[in-house]
Amino acid sequence: MYPLAHLYLTKKALNRLTPTLALGSVLPDVLTSAGLDWQTAHSYKRSTHINRDLLLGDLIHGISLPGLDYYSDISYRNQAGFAFQNAKYLAKDLAALKVPEKDVIWRGHNFIEMAVETFLNKTQHRLWLELSRAAADQKLLQTVKVVMNDYKVDNPDSITAILDRFLKMGGKEDLLAEDYAHKLNSIYGLEIETKQCLALIKKAQQLVEGRYQEFLQTAIKEIKINVKNY
Repeated sequence: MYPLAHLYLTKKALNRLTPTLALGSVLPDVLTSAGLDWQTAHSYKRSTHINRDLLLGDLIHGISLPGLDYYSDISYRNQAGFAFQNAKYLAKDLAALKVPEKDVIWRGHNFIEMAVETFLNKTQHRLWLELSRAAADQKLLQTVKVVMNDYKVDNPDSITAILDRFLKMGGKEDLLAEDYAHKLNSIYGLEIETKQCLALIKKAQQLVEGRYQEFLQTAIKEIKINVKNY
């Protein structure tokens, strides 16, 4: 899922949200954006010196607890993850944009995630403030840089640019579309326009509008139970 969904789930699971929890809740995606592979970034194998609240946010995000991305990307109700279940309805659209066939479901699941993000932003946009505070806390950022160094990430200082990107998008569909068009073009050497990605976000919104809240509430219920062990 995208950042706001993780901020929201962390707050709902713990009944609180601080800058440290906020940063922990996006830590797996920070690591992925910095070059770590998705599986490693989303699995719990952090150093023991990690801050407890950073750890809790991290766990609620990833797949080890299991956290939100387990239900979104791996398994939801004995099927594929929620985002992947719905991504198949965007496969032809992405193929038409010349995204390789082997990647259309993976790229499609990101559009489902973006749709959920835009819906949440209508009512939960104040949660961005905690991530913004985290991005301005140099001591807290240094803690994450230690984690990045543990994984031998080439440029731990990239955390600032990564968080700035998350905050710039801010759950706004036009900026999400612009960011993702740039990403697809960079990866595949394509010439996809922002408006084409925006159309796919809107199609994804139609696909999940009546079901994303049930998905989130189910994930919250399960995560609340599992996180008690920590």
